[in-house]
Amino acid sequence: MFQSMATGLGYEVFVRQQKAIMGRSDSQSTLKAIKCPTLLVCGREDLVTPVEGHREMAAAIAGAQLEVIDACGHLSPLEQPEQVTRIPGNWLAEIGIKRGDDLGEDVAGAIVQKTE
Repeated sequence: MFQSMATGLGYEVFVRQQKAIMGRSDSQSTLKAIKCPTLLVCGREDLVTPVEGHREMAAAIAGAQLEVIDACGHLSPLEQPEQVTRIPGNWLAEIGIKRGDDLGEDVAGAIVQKTE
């Protein structure tokens, strides 16, 4: 699926995307500044952003939770849509956010307030 999507976009788009990624500054040092509940989700077979990188990110964010989806690569919403839907819903319930809660425009602020 990934290969057919990349092929469909064409060589020029691929090169442009790769140059943008290579030129992006590393922002991992900013992860420790995250103070709100954080969920990271990745596919176990993701070769683009492997599980180990997600583990490092989760370790850098206080209290972060990492969920790894089996039989899943980089395009988790396309490969495992049910799990990608279920995991955040369960996580939100765990931190006290119920379906239908009005979080307003400042979702991060609402989550922090509910969990304090």
